[in-house]
Amino acid sequence: MKHIFPIFIILLLSASCQKTVPPPANRPIGAVTSTEGEVLITKAADQTQAAADQPLYIKDTIETKKGRIKITLNDQSSIALSDNSKIILTEFLIEEGTNFRKSSIGMAKGTLRSVVSKHFAGAGSEINIETPTVVAGIRGTELAITAEASESSVYCLDGAIEVFKPAEREKRTIVQKDTFIKARQEAPIEAPRQIPPEMRKLFFEDADFVPTDFRDKMRAFEEEYEAKKADLKAKELQMKKKMEEKREQVQEKMKKQEEQFRQKGESQKSKMDEKREEMLKKMREKMKH
Repeated sequence: MKHIFPIFIILLLSASCQKTVPPPANRPIGAVTSTEGEVLITKAADQTQAAADQPLYIKDTIETKKGRIKITLNDQSSIALSDNSKIILTEFLIEEGTNFRKSSIGMAKGTLRSVVSKHFAGAGSEINIETPTVVAGIRGTELAITAEASESSVYCLDGAIEVFKPAEREKRTIVQKDTFIKARQEAPIEAPRQIPPEMRKLFFEDADFVPTDFRDKMRAFEEEYEAKKADLKAKELQMKKKMEEKREQVQEKMKKQEEQFRQKGESQKSKMDEKREEMLKKMREKMKH
């Protein structure tokens, strides 16, 4: 019996350490699923052209030039990058016994689409994708992100996402399915707005890859959306102006009618007063006789 307590303590300590001890640096955390064009993977000072089934490790940097790539992590989450994109696999921890997962990806630029596995969503689990202007905190969901140095957009395609500024982790915005936000440097996160159906189709043009020139296409959609919104606002203002003019015309007409009724009423009152005076005069004359 005297050996049971020390063994129990050892088991408790080993269990509590499982979540915080990262996998060995030589243990892969995922692999390249498919790739096309020029895609570079950098580990320390070693840079190689990406290839299918190539293992991926903590701190690996993946950069697409004129190419695209799709990777699958050990939790079965998938990440697809469009051309001119760059990410670093900062942190990746999973514990199968408790479904605990902690993952962090730094995104310097480009376009990312990810389907996050729902299998590892135990207590305390978190997955963060951090761009220069916003952090997306996610659990089992599907999303896309476009990132530049001064602006990022986060699109929720399924589930929900928590977004916050890197320096304001307590101020969080929930992005629901089929909505997106924009986050700019030195500005608050914009309120979520609906993803237009035409824009949403772009995310699913290719099952494996994000479409080439995705950011340019999205920017074109957003510019068209803003133009339509501005046009709609101009039409609303024009309609409001016409309604105001119509209201003023109606008010002026009613004012004229009221004046006419007043004048007519005064005229009728005057006539009635005259008749009354005439009747009183006749009655007085009769009384004299």
